[in-house]
Amino acid sequence: MLLLATGFMSDSASLPFVFSNLTNIISADFFGILFWGYFSSMWAMFLRLVGR
Repeated sequence: MLLLATGFMSDSASLPFVFSNLTNIISADFFGILFWGYFSSMWAMFLRLVGR
């Protein structure tokens, strides 16, 4: 169970970065989303998920 929780936490912590996983890269490329556009829409969710 700890391994699963660690995986969810690492996925959440890498959320604002478009290059963090293959799904983000493919989705951003398909929709033409640049790094700063993606980051600017995800930073608030990132802070909420990591507990700040």
